Amino acid sequence: GRGGPPRKVLVTGTGRSGTSFLAKALTALEYHVDHDKRPEDWCRAKHEENGSQAQYQACLQADGAVSWPHLFENEERQCPVPFYTWRRRLGRRFDDRRFKAVIQLLRSPLPAMVSRWNAGKFQLNGGPSYGLVSCQTAMDLPHHAAGKKDGAAADTLRHWVLWQSFAEAVADAQVRVEDTREGAALLELVDRAGLTRSGGAAPSVARANEAIAVLGKKTNSDHTAKLATNETLTWGRLRRLDRPYYALALLMARDYGYQAELPAAQQADLATVEGVATRRCTLAADGKWACWLGLRRPALDGGHAAPRAIPRASA
Repeated sequence: GRGGPPRKVLVTGTGRSGTSFLAKALTALEYHVDHDKRPEDWCRAKHEENGSQAQYQACLQADGAVSWPHLFENEERQCPVPFYTWRRRLGRRFDDRRFKAVIQLLRSPLPAMVSRWNAGKFQLNGGPSYGLVSCQTAMDLPHHAAGKKDGAAADTLRHWVLWQSFAEAVADAQVRVEDTREGAALLELVDRAGLTRSGGAAPSVARANEAIAVLGKKTNSDHTAKLATNETLTWGRLRRLDRPYYALALLMARDYGYQAELPAAQQADLATVEGVATRRCTLAADGKWACWLGLRRPALDGGHAAPRAIPRASA
């Protein structure tokens, strides 16, 4: 690969989908994976007190990363990368090593979107994440709602659809973060990713469960779900803000094995969408990843067949 041999695996999805939890769980089990920190910083912190220089050098050859900003290759487009991402911090030594395998990390859609909108500081036309996602995906659409708060909520919905659909398109496998709360499932992910452990033989299921239990007090995969009761980002609100993307999100939730908990007034929406539409995504002419509804008959959204700014490029 460019810049050195490819790393073994990238586990990726949207931010706030459990990347921090999973990276910490794997690290606790002595697997060499990065999160959003650059390897030098992460490895120095891990080995500066009790480690050796040999361990430090071995750590630099990380097996992979659990990180959402790594999803798109950035060498050609040179999109702005969030300040907390180690690829940016490498500066002139931009890390362009590829990955042998990609695993898509999933989390129940609504809690993931609530967390990204609130705790993830996903701000309308600003914030450390927006520049990257609007450069790589077709985010620059007319807003369906007035006001910054509603606009940011609509952007969060579009981001989830676009980022996860691209991850799905390039992934070799999928894993739901809720399943990795069990040691056996976490070790199955390790085996699938081909990770090697600095401590020798693979840990036992009991050891994996112990690491998960410790992390559960600090880094819980659904620790921000409670924010849904404090804010009003609901499936009903997403439907009002952007019906085409709401429909896309419903189809994706179904395909990923999640059941959208819709209010009574929206219970028929999924069946209706399944009857009239399919989801389609592709790289558009401007190089951005775009998604739209492919309709079997007239659209639900007052005749709008797709978000207007998304081109109908061939899949």
